[in-house]
Amino acid sequence: MRIGGLRGAAVILAMTAATLAVANPATADPGAGPTGSTSTATERLVQKVTFAKAAAEPTIDCYAYADNPYSPIQAPGTILFIGRAECTAAMAQIDVAVQLYRGVSLLASGGRIESLTASTSKSLATPCVSGAYVGNADVTFVAPPGYSPPVIRIVKRSAAVPITC
Repeated sequence: MRIGGLRGAAVILAMTAATLAVANPATADPGAGPTGSTSTATERLVQKVTFAKAAAEPTIDCYAYADNPYSPIQAPGTILFIGRAECTAAMAQIDVAVQLYRGVSLLASGGRIESLTASTSKSLATPCVSGAYVGNADVTFVAPPGYSPPVIRIVKRSAAVPITC
């Protein structure tokens, strides 16, 4: 049974480099959306960052996504979670580390590191057991030479999605 299968409107939070420099993902609520927003199981949580170079150079916008866990129709009896990163130009490196939880129990984790790419993703699958599932995407963007800030880390948490198997 697919729960939260609609991947509707994204929640987008634009942040400047100055804002990100003071953000502390260890103390922030990774599931919190922008001020005044709400999050439902049908949304994909996303956060945007911008890298800048000299005034004449174009900026690079990057997005970190934590898709909601779901039970895909193509693989009944399985729960799937995908963490993704996308940029408007190639980055020196993108690291996506993901974790999938049922309640407070870590079920699966993994990661992918790609160099000289504009996007990458990592998916996790686990056998379905009824419960509330949450996925975390911990994304690190390393900017190309000359861009500022040189490195930004974003931690996104999906909505808690109840799934009955």
